[in-house]
Amino acid sequence: MTLSFAIYAISLLTFTYGTFLEFYIVSDTTCWIVGPTSTGSNAIINPTISGWNTIISNAEWIWDISGNTASGNGTVTKFFFIAGTPASGTFTIAADDYYTTYLNDKEANCKDTVGGSFVSTTGKSCNVLSYLISGLNKLVVNVQNSSGGAAVKFRLDATSNFS
Repeated sequence: MTLSFAIYAISLLTFTYGTFLEFYIVSDTTCWIVGPTSTGSNAIINPTISGWNTIISNAEWIWDISGNTASGNGTVTKFFFIAGTPASGTFTIAADDYYTTYLNDKEANCKDTVGGSFVSTTGKSCNVLSYLISGLNKLVVNVQNSSGGAAVKFRLDATSNFS
């Protein structure tokens, strides 16, 4: 009798409060990148340069088809779906050199105008919950590389309540 009551209580909680979903997206070859040497293609994973110290779980250093040698602008785009109401969102990023992050066509207050985030072991973390929406989301990272190696690495951790 106790076990069936517990199962009933859990199903009632799920029905009443929804289901808590936890997920992440990362920089990898499923990202679309335009420039500096391509007009658009899937990103490629770059071999790590000794100065790139950032560790972001499951994320890869990516850039365009030129590898990591082209200076200029790169725009990385990734679409993802959030089922239910977003409950949290943390974006962690590092780039060689500068970047500005956009979520759903709004600047997400997560940028580096000084350069050098790639030398940090943790990168930069930003709370992006207010920019996430239920349904299809669009992440865009504009990266400016002034010289030498080029790459960006990121991870978005999010939760939602799906009822």
